[in-house]
Amino acid sequence: MFFPREGFHFHECETLSTLKELPVLNDRLSRLDIQKQTLSGLTPCNRSNRFIPLRIRNTSDAPIGMKSSSSLPEVKRSILAFIRSTQGSARARRALIESFIRGQTSAADFDAALSRLNRSDWTRADRELNESDKAGIHLLSVLDTDYPPQLRAIPDPPALLSIQGNIDAITRRRKAVAIVGTRRCSSSAAQIAFDIAEAASAGGVLVVSGLARGIDTAVHRGAIRGSKGSVAPSSGVAVLGAGLNQIYPAENQSLVSELVATGGAIVSEYALNEGPRKFHFPERNRIISGLSQAVLVVEAGEKSGAMVTANIAAEQGREVYAIPGDVRRTNCLGTNKLIRAGAQVILHQSDLLALLGVRSKKNASATIESRAPILTPSLSPLGKRIAELLEREGELNFDQIVRMLDVTTPELNVELSNLALDGIVQAEPGAIYSLCW
Repeated sequence: MFFPREGFHFHECETLSTLKELPVLNDRLSRLDIQKQTLSGLTPCNRSNRFIPLRIRNTSDAPIGMKSSSSLPEVKRSILAFIRSTQGSARARRALIESFIRGQTSAADFDAALSRLNRSDWTRADRELNESDKAGIHLLSVLDTDYPPQLRAIPDPPALLSIQGNIDAITRRRKAVAIVGTRRCSSSAAQIAFDIAEAASAGGVLVVSGLARGIDTAVHRGAIRGSKGSVAPSSGVAVLGAGLNQIYPAENQSLVSELVATGGAIVSEYALNEGPRKFHFPERNRIISGLSQAVLVVEAGEKSGAMVTANIAAEQGREVYAIPGDVRRTNCLGTNKLIRAGAQVILHQSDLLALLGVRSKKNASATIESRAPILTPSLSPLGKRIAELLEREGELNFDQIVRMLDVTTPELNVELSNLALDGIVQAEPGAIYSLCW
């Protein structure tokens, strides 16, 4: 595993100030014009079920990227219909679009691919366009001028993004950091994630995460608080592994509402009503790192999804940072291995801010390791022992807790039920317990 010290830096992204500087305009898309084959554009022919595709040719006076996105509704509609089509694999369709914008596929070949779309593909696209418009959801295609250039530059950029909230949080050029970690985190790691996100957000840095339980949730909460005193108010960006109408996990719906209300945004490349799927989460990780100049992993096991994000970030040329953890805990194995592989160690909030070139607005002199775990003071003696154990170990199954605390099964059942009702402990399938955040 290689983590580049030099290579991609955010200021280099800023040189991609227009699409003119990308291969997309240097080759196939340098001068495009959209011509409609029927009076209503992409509409079904009267005598058949075939749709007339866009015809793209190099005759216009201005590059497509320099036109207003609103002046090219049929381009966006075409991208939407193509990417949401049920013909073939989604990965293959994304690959074709990437090949097209990189100048490796001709306009004629892409036009031919559009011509193979059927009536249901266009109907599905129109339905999503209408639903998005009614809900105030922005659709941003990879061909739009304000599509984030650093995201367009990654391998396999999302062809279309659905954005709810402050679209400037996505399109405005600013320093950005992704902060990620395990779902089953210790409470001290959650507190660290909260504090760092708060400090970064207060300093005007865009904070990006994935809305998952655990570290991600703590990150978004910290960013929301930090944005209230920020010089560039935005509570950050949450990248979803499902459509915007399918918030996952469901308990974070109120967090999403607060994020949007405080100048942030939620983002997804999936159809509005598409539910979460296992393969969505590795896919969304490339967007989390792609929107950022660096990725910080707070706490993660060796096979955690956060480690996937770190590896993708390294492949994209982003900086990778990690917080060291207890060598005895499996939830710290991933971050410790990242450091051994060359990731930058973060010991202070100020370390991260300095690497991002941001002056802290808060007192960040205390080392991260010195943070005291957050425990509810009114716990019973056994409840406190359970909380301290889960704080140290991260997650344990029922039998492990019985054995390590030397308690009876009835005693533990009662206490775990009380802790769950108080919102201190959460149970996962398989009778696995961890502290809530």
